Amino acid sequence: MNEKDPPEKINLGVKPKKLATLDATDLSIELFGPSTIPITNTGMLGAISKATGFISLESLCDAILDRWPGKLGEKNVEFAKESYRRVQVKEY
Repeated sequence: MNEKDPPEKINLGVKPKKLATLDATDLSIELFGPSTIPITNTGMLGAISKATGFISLESLCDAILDRWPGKLGEKNVEFAKESYRRVQVKEY
């Protein structure tokens, strides 16, 4: 979930098995600059990688670089890795 608050502060009305939060919007602005429209997709993919374990961070980064070679890909890899590091995951 693209959210500033940690999972413990989120009330979904039901108790999930697992909840992960990441402020991908602010991280996008931090990494790409305030003059750009915050695009959160690769950041959220990094968070999903950690929260689920369905895809390794390495495989995700390889896919990003395959899709966007060069500087744009490298910046998106940085975004995915930092999101992986910052995401907060809580299992209930």
